[in-house]
Amino acid sequence: MLYSPGGAAGRFCYRNATGEGESVDQEFLRVAASYVSSPHQGPTSGYYDFFAEHNATLWTVDGTTRVATPMRLDVVYTFVNPRAPSFWRHVEGRQVSLEHQRFRDWEELRYSLRSLREFVLTNGALAQYHHRHAADVRRLGELGYQVDMSDGDAVSSVVPLVRRVYLVLSDEDQVPEWLDAEAFPELRVVTHADMFSAEEAAQVLPTMNSNVIESGLHRIPGISRFFLYFNNDMLVGRQLSFFDLFRPLSPFAGSRG
Repeated sequence: MLYSPGGAAGRFCYRNATGEGESVDQEFLRVAASYVSSPHQGPTSGYYDFFAEHNATLWTVDGTTRVATPMRLDVVYTFVNPRAPSFWRHVEGRQVSLEHQRFRDWEELRYSLRSLREFVLTNGALAQYHHRHAADVRRLGELGYQVDMSDGDAVSSVVPLVRRVYLVLSDEDQVPEWLDAEAFPELRVVTHADMFSAEEAAQVLPTMNSNVIESGLHRIPGISRFFLYFNNDMLVGRQLSFFDLFRPLSPFAGSRG
């Protein structure tokens, strides 16, 4: 299913009927409208069910290069490990008045990553397969786009919705002892210095100001155009779809920057 807003032939590439007199377009808009006004409760969301039932694919297109790629997301965590030597070195160096309970670590990150693995990384509703793309590729070609499938797994041909998980730390020694980064293939460890130029880093780093850190997240090397920003105490409680995170009925939908 190719979502193509603004296309002359309609919003979706597949237009098979899904109910009595109801097109895929109409069903999607009905699900979207009901979900905005009354969020569903249960193991999956209305959006997830819709895309799973329709074997959906989502694409992002670059209007300048005319290249289309399967929709991808990254997840970004910012984390402070109060057990790391670098943390206390920064505290003492900045002579910061510290409330110890504010930085007490209950290992929430461990459970947040588990929930991410369970409900997002292994999410099947928007896993994208080459054999489902024939109609999409044809339609994209008609619209003048070149398709780039290089992000797909060479063995399984799966292009999952979430690509990488970035863990942003002030120093590499703040990786928790319990976290085996090598056993987490999607995980990338990023330090604050990776997000700022040498000149900027000399002025602002080290920092304990979350606003400074957040201002550099979009500069993470290789980060996707769309990403989810998590703190270590945020957990996912059910299967998600792309539209649980980006609402099509938002006032900003269809706007151009």
